[in-house]
Amino acid sequence: MPPKNKKQKEVVQDERFQAVVLTDSFETRFMPLTSSTPRCLLPLANVPLIEYTLEFLAKAGVNEVYLMCSSHADQIQQYVEKSKWVSKNSPFKITTIMSLESRSVGDVMRDIDNRGLISGDFLLVSGDVVTNIDFNKAMNVHKYKKQQDKDHIVTMVLTQASPLHKTRSQVEPGTFILDKKTDRCLYYSRIPSIDGRKTSLNIDPELLEDIEDEFVIRNDLIDCCVDICSPHVPQIFQENFDYQTLRSDFVKGVLTSDLLKKTIYAYISDNSSEYAARVESFATYDAISQDILARWCYPLVPDSNLLENSSYTYEFNHIYKEDKVILAQSCKIGSRTSIGSNTSVGDGSSIQKSVIGKNCQIGKNVTISNSYIWDNAIIGDNTVINHAIVASGAQIGSNDVLSPGVVVGFNVKIGNNKVLANNTRVVESPIVKEFESFDDSADEDDDSETNIESAEKPDSNVVGEDGVGFVYTSDLEEDSDDDDGTNQYSGIIYQLKSLNVSDESIASVTTQKVKKQQRKNRRSSVISTDFEAFSEEEEEDFAKEAYATVERALNNNHDLDTALLELNTLRMSMNVTYHEVRLATTDALVNKIIDFITTDTLDAKNAATKIFNHWGPMYKRQVFNDEEQVDLLNIFQDKVATADKSFNQVILFLAVRILYELDILEEENILKWWSDSEREDPDYVHVRGLTQQFITWLEDAEEESEESDEERLILIPEIMTTSSIYDVIVVGAGVVGPSIATALARQGRKVLIVERDWSKPDRIVGELLQPAGIKALKELGMAQAINNIEAIEVLGYYISFHNQNIKLDYPLKADANTTNAVKPVADCVHGDNDKIVSDSTINTDAWDEDERVRGIAFHHGEFLGNLRRIVRDEPNVDWIEGTVTKILRDEFEPNNVIGVKVKQDDQVRSYHAKLTISCDGIYSKFRKEISPKNVPVVGSYFVGLELKNAELPAKNRGNVILGDHAPILIYQISPEHTRILCAYRSTKPPSQSNGELMDYMTNEVLPALPKETQPSFKNALKGGKFRVMPNQFLSAMKQGRRENQGLILLGDSLNMRHPLTGGGMTVGLNDAVLLAKLLHPKQVADLDDYHSISRQMGQFHRRRKNLDAVVNTLSIALYTLFAADKTSLKILQSGCFRYLSLGGSFLSGPIGLLSGMLPFPMLLFNHFFSVAFYAIYCNFGARGFVLFPLALYEAFETFFTAVIIFTPYLWNELVS
Repeated sequence: MPPKNKKQKEVVQDERFQAVVLTDSFETRFMPLTSSTPRCLLPLANVPLIEYTLEFLAKAGVNEVYLMCSSHADQIQQYVEKSKWVSKNSPFKITTIMSLESRSVGDVMRDIDNRGLISGDFLLVSGDVVTNIDFNKAMNVHKYKKQQDKDHIVTMVLTQASPLHKTRSQVEPGTFILDKKTDRCLYYSRIPSIDGRKTSLNIDPELLEDIEDEFVIRNDLIDCCVDICSPHVPQIFQENFDYQTLRSDFVKGVLTSDLLKKTIYAYISDNSSEYAARVESFATYDAISQDILARWCYPLVPDSNLLENSSYTYEFNHIYKEDKVILAQSCKIGSRTSIGSNTSVGDGSSIQKSVIGKNCQIGKNVTISNSYIWDNAIIGDNTVINHAIVASGAQIGSNDVLSPGVVVGFNVKIGNNKVLANNTRVVESPIVKEFESFDDSADEDDDSETNIESAEKPDSNVVGEDGVGFVYTSDLEEDSDDDDGTNQYSGIIYQLKSLNVSDESIASVTTQKVKKQQRKNRRSSVISTDFEAFSEEEEEDFAKEAYATVERALNNNHDLDTALLELNTLRMSMNVTYHEVRLATTDALVNKIIDFITTDTLDAKNAATKIFNHWGPMYKRQVFNDEEQVDLLNIFQDKVATADKSFNQVILFLAVRILYELDILEEENILKWWSDSEREDPDYVHVRGLTQQFITWLEDAEEESEESDEERLILIPEIMTTSSIYDVIVVGAGVVGPSIATALARQGRKVLIVERDWSKPDRIVGELLQPAGIKALKELGMAQAINNIEAIEVLGYYISFHNQNIKLDYPLKADANTTNAVKPVADCVHGDNDKIVSDSTINTDAWDEDERVRGIAFHHGEFLGNLRRIVRDEPNVDWIEGTVTKILRDEFEPNNVIGVKVKQDDQVRSYHAKLTISCDGIYSKFRKEISPKNVPVVGSYFVGLELKNAELPAKNRGNVILGDHAPILIYQISPEHTRILCAYRSTKPPSQSNGELMDYMTNEVLPALPKETQPSFKNALKGGKFRVMPNQFLSAMKQGRRENQGLILLGDSLNMRHPLTGGGMTVGLNDAVLLAKLLHPKQVADLDDYHSISRQMGQFHRRRKNLDAVVNTLSIALYTLFAADKTSLKILQSGCFRYLSLGGSFLSGPIGLLSGMLPFPMLLFNHFFSVAFYAIYCNFGARGFVLFPLALYEAFETFFTAVIIFTPYLWNELVS
């Protein structure tokens, strides 16, 4: 019996998922701010840091949270006690643990073990993490690894990024050696810092000798210290008192221990939509704040209102404002700006890329950029604040200047006419430091009340005669992550160019300090070491071997990693500098280009483009600072100048241009090289000829640098840059993208389709296709996209209104074929590709015998998978996975779009086409770029759930449940699964973390559901897999105008409507049909004939209006009626139901409009106002003679309401 009880106890423990939050950082990087406030309570985008961590834990499914607090523990406890996390609706139990004696992470872990807090696997996370990562995937990997490996104790959750990514730790960048197949961590080390500079890393070769499998060295991972740990982890800390840090001590110690025999694995998220970062320095504070404002961290954005007392709304251009913000009429609020409630901004002031807290007073003619003003701060008139932080309660006088890197502490007062120099930090009261250090990086306790540094005496030159504050200085080099030894790059903005971090630098055996010298011929610079120089013979040997290595890679088409590994091994074995590596690489690449040209294999343009696009990324691991960029340019110039003058200037131009696009060369270094080179040399005068155009463009672009990269179109000279020209590039592989790409390819066009992620998506939109949408699939020859996905036939709708029911059947085929018959797109229909075939859920015999048209419902991901397979099978289609980052425009005709830039595997490539079609969805970046005023309007939200084996009032129908509650839409999407969409009457989504969402679903939705559906709904609620989607409306803009020739928007990037009627895919597919017909080669022979394209786009805009206006206006009108929340709307709602109950044409007309088979705006107008008059008539009858005056008043109000909710939308759709 005792063993049985023990086993039962373990089962209970396994069901509890605990999390430990390290609220202390044990660092000094946020001093002096953290001398009085813990880092986890500092505001990030006006929200305490700890909130982001707790939101992550809530979504991760944690049941119990322990906040481990050392310093300022009382503040943390007081904050938590007043927060939403202690309410009865909190998703977890939260406990504050006072670990007052802890001075390191190791001490905290030993304290956890002493207290016996952990009962099973737990999540260990810092209190400064900002992430939207899908934790369930990481947890599943952890469980799988535990099953496969009994010694597995930790899974580190990492995300992939470039080594110099702005949110990756540059304070203590980590290097991981991982098993290539299993991601088991074999070795870990941080890159040490010498004089503030990141250097190379020595790895003992003996550590790698026992590794049998292939391994990879990863220096491209963001490590937020989010770990899934077994209960053994605190015990190991307990047994090893020298373990103080989590990575450098624990992870490294476990991996190198011969006694422990434990294993650690990495889970690496490569999903570009997932965000993860730690606010561990002023640099990352700035970077993450800007990412939040730019919505890279969605849903962790200001308008999600994580705090219960916040009221942020999102406005165009990433501007966020709370209630009661007072803005002077002449002030300017720029992009990426957030302003808290009760804050006022004076006349003439300008704010951009900044966060302003609550209750702030911003004076007149103030300029604030890239700065952070916390609550209750006061900024005087005519003050300039640039890349600075002003803490809560601080006062800045008039005519002051806060330079980059300035930190003004809590309650500090700066007088008038003061200029604070770069990186000045001012604190309210003197601080005394007690030096202690346990961390191997000399990181003291950032949050400790006793562990504090010294401050200078009050300096009136800084704060003014009437000022309050002391200049704060640090004696620790590690106090600032930005310090490079000279403070040249310190400050809030992180200067990546000050770092030297690369895979090669990790593998280096020696750390070389380099200095610049002038070559004897004065044409280039070289890098020399402080060590003994190698002989000329050794240099020649390396040059030969390295050249042969690159040449072999070119001829045998090796991958980049293999070539780089061979080069680096050779470099280390012969102890040469990277200058010699660049020389050999350039020599081989240019000679290969010349070989292509002289053998007539390729012309100069195509040869150079081919080589530099493919092999140019090699330089990313050979060039690490400004001097080395200039050195590379000089190497190219010297090499190419000796080549044949008939093509050498083309090679140099493309070398500079493409390496710039690949982010290997920076603008300022190119301009420096250009100005420093000897222009009088005859060889240079010729070879630099074509490059002059690119230099001119760079200089012009520099003059326009006040505009942000996101706010201006990128004008890039596109001379002789690619060998791959497409007729069409389609951006996005949703529903519309594959449809238009397939149609154009079948018409003979060469098409490239680019999609960020080709894997099957999990979405709740696009799951009900109306009959008009099926008609469009047939016209495109893609009808079988609905086959073999267990799709469910839809016969019409079932409406329940206060327990009164009515069925609406789709239109008769005879009527539909008369008004809207199938008309195939030329060259798109072949064989039976326009025929739906029978499968496990579709019976085409019954379909054909039915006198009425039908719709179809399905899992969106399955349907999309079929569409994508169809387009990928087309011989005229190339497809790639990558993120489109920019529109390319012609240098001399900037109105002409000539392609896109695509980021693939950390490499950016240019693709060119005569026509670019953007189908990049509701958050289209290109729509914002070309028409910033055309912004979608969010009217409400849908909350989606997937029910299993649900019983519905009416099968094979869209079930609409109406009443006093918001409308509910239910339809079956597979034999086992049913989708339910519950409207939520608000422009803000319901919060899941504070229980608001669960409360709404339980108390408002559940009672309104049919009794037979409630059991499956309750089961779905237990799973808690809610999906929230905004309901947005966007009218289509007219396209084909001169300023954006060669670019077309399609799908949701062009036009959106409320999803209640399921008309989105129907409109999008019919748009694809119409566009394919208008762009057929017989209509437009050459797609770079912009005049013809413009004429056809005018036709497109006019001819799509009928269906577009009907579906879009009907969706808004019906939702407004179905979600009625005032008397006039309720009268219309009741009248609508009674109108449909009349049957006959009163029923067939509306359902024909809803199905898309009767796309006639005047028919919609007639039925809508017939409903309005019939509703008024019915209300007179219900009120009776006695209440006739009231009914008369309500009649006018109801008719006016009908006009307001219908006419503007219909007019906008028809006239725009």
